[in-house]
Amino acid sequence: MDKELRDSFDLGRHWYSSAPGTSWRTNYWVKMLDKRAKYELYSSQEESIEEPVYAGTFTPTELREYFDGVSFFDLDEDCWREIGLGYTADVIDFMDIGHDIGNIYDY
Repeated sequence: MDKELRDSFDLGRHWYSSAPGTSWRTNYWVKMLDKRAKYELYSSQEESIEEPVYAGTFTPTELREYFDGVSFFDLDEDCWREIGLGYTADVIDFMDIGHDIGNIYDY
C-alpha cells in the first residue's frame, strides 16, 4: 500500500452488480484529516484491486452519504463510529429556544 496511506482505514473489498454478467469489485480506504473534520477517500480500480486511487476529500457527512449512495453496507454502525463516520443524533437544547415553556400553552 502507498506509504501516505499507512495511517488510513482499509474498509475492504466491495462487489457491485448491475445485471447478470456485469459486476465489478473495488477496495476502499479512508484517511482522516484535520482531526476528523475531513476525510480523503481512495478506491481501487478493477485491474488493480490493491492499488489506492485518490477519489476526493469529503466531510464526514458527505462521505457517509457517498457510502450509503453506493450501497456500501459492509460495516456495522460500531465500526463506522470508530473511524468517525457513525451517524449521530442532534442534541436540542430546549432551554435555549427563547421561549418560556410554561407559557406556551396559555388557555
